[in-house]
Amino acid sequence: MKGNTNNVAYFLIRPLIMALTTILNSCGHETSDWTLLYKSDLEFSHTYQTLLEGQHVLDFHLQDALLCHLSHLCVPSNECAKMIWEAHYGRAARDFWVDKIVVVLQKYFYWPKL
Repeated sequence: MKGNTNNVAYFLIRPLIMALTTILNSCGHETSDWTLLYKSDLEFSHTYQTLLEGQHVLDFHLQDALLCHLSHLCVPSNECAKMIWEAHYGRAARDFWVDKIVVVLQKYFYWPKL
């Protein structure tokens, strides 16, 4: 079944970026604000604006107004530390080292070098 009654099947049929944004939003990372953050981000502002104007940027694309690098969701600079902190100190990842958490996050997300 599709929908809330079968969450596993629901996430398997959704594109990865949509699934990631759903998870982020449920954890308090409101991705609807990221479009504004991209515009003022030193790393992403030029790329984001170029894509909004309909021009091509190698390895980047927009999906539902969110910036993606290849198959990774781009995280605005001011959200990176918040995500790492939450992943490190959250209940599910208490014993992981920060370096290991960063490696796991980089499987799904792209951000400027910290």
